[in-house]
Amino acid sequence: MAGYPVVLGAKQGQQPEVAAFAVAEAARRRTGLRVVHACDDAAVSLSVFDDLTQVVAGHGHGVDVHFLVVGGDPVEALLQEAHRAAAIVVGADHGPWVARLLGAEISQTVATVADAPVIVVPPVLPDTRSRRGIVAALDVGGEVDAELAFAFQSADRQHEPLRVVHVAGATSDYPRRRNRWYRIEDTIDQWRARYPGVDVQTVVEPGHPVDTCVLASAHASLLVVGQPASEHPRLASRAVVARLLRRSNAPVAVVPVGHDRTRTSA
Repeated sequence: MAGYPVVLGAKQGQQPEVAAFAVAEAARRRTGLRVVHACDDAAVSLSVFDDLTQVVAGHGHGVDVHFLVVGGDPVEALLQEAHRAAAIVVGADHGPWVARLLGAEISQTVATVADAPVIVVPPVLPDTRSRRGIVAALDVGGEVDAELAFAFQSADRQHEPLRVVHVAGATSDYPRRRNRWYRIEDTIDQWRARYPGVDVQTVVEPGHPVDTCVLASAHASLLVVGQPASEHPRLASRAVVARLLRRSNAPVAVVPVGHDRTRTSA
């Protein structure tokens, strides 16, 4: 095994599907798994690691696993780990609105500022055997190379088809959607040449970005989006990505602009 590890942000009461996804992601990348728990109580961390050890044993796939306890804020701990991670895997925030108001949205905060891709796994992950295909929600108004690299690499590793979706225009605005489709096709053609084994389809849909992306990824194994930029009003906006993280039934990978592709194992 070689390259940067996958990092799992562990927490008390975490769903076992989150750890299972992290182990599988490390196995697909042929790299190790680093399990990080931010806590000042060693007894709590030991309990968390005991639970995770059972999950890893059932889904280990020969992955080399290291456990690490750090003190302080879990967001800061994961942001530090992102500097040397192929990807961060965390469970979705699913607390009450009061907790979100008080800043308890750990996964959303990490996903929107980390300098490595962050994969947010929903609290209830339907049977992964019935989920297939990677969906990339593309915003042609911004930088998309890092997002497309992640999407194509994921599809290639998992031997799954890739569907690139862009939301533009009202239902009646066919000329605008057609023009956007041609622009996307020009970009995708470059990636097709790099990954000829990936079956890729591009579509431009009318409607709202959140509703369209949630519907498009309803049966997907992964939804890939670009990390939000505060100055961008469309798909890359923080509000849209935040809503996707809350509503998606598929794991959501949030990829930072300009992410170093050499971090991602082929």
